[in-house]
Amino acid sequence: MEYYYEQIVPTEHYLYHHAKDMPWTDVLRIMIITKNRRKKGDVFEIETDEHYIVFAVRDRTAFVINAKRKRQ
Repeated sequence: MEYYYEQIVPTEHYLYHHAKDMPWTDVLRIMIITKNRRKKGDVFEIETDEHYIVFAVRDRTAFVINAKRKRQ
């Protein structure tokens, strides 16, 4: 099952807690190029070797909740 969205917006949680660690341009790039999204309850996860993003889709808008760089 694939979900489509027309726009991607940050939540206040992302802006307050995660924007310093993961710039918005990086979040957008990863969300656009990554095809392997996992649905976990009401949210989706994107996990790469270096990044982890959680977002929800409502009314064709993706709301980014969490975005982190993995610590090596």
